Amino acid sequence: MKEKDSVLRSLQSLKAAIRAFIAAGENVIGDIEDLENCLHEINAEKVVPKEQREEEDSKLLNKRQIGKYLQCSQRQIDYLREQGLPFICLGGRIRFDLDRVKQWVKNREVQNKKVDD
Repeated sequence: MKEKDSVLRSLQSLKAAIRAFIAAGENVIGDIEDLENCLHEINAEKVVPKEQREEEDSKLLNKRQIGKYLQCSQRQIDYLREQGLPFICLGGRIRFDLDRVKQWVKNREVQNKKVDD
């Protein structure tokens, strides 16, 4: 019986370790995707010059903040970025200019069509 309990505890520990490893891997994948997006932005010459960045800092939001503003999840923000949601890469971090995001959302407005929530 003691052996069985010991094996059970070991399996539970292993299960927890696997879950932690998977979660860490997902974070690494997200970081890699952010880096890829930053490189894409650099190649597309969309990185904001330092002088302009300092002027606009008060309007820049992170992914959590823009998700809260748009009332959607961070995963949905990633999807919207793939669909063209404008963002800026600053020092390896993704930021969103609130004015540009508002304009982007406004341009996607659907008129005279019924859309389910």
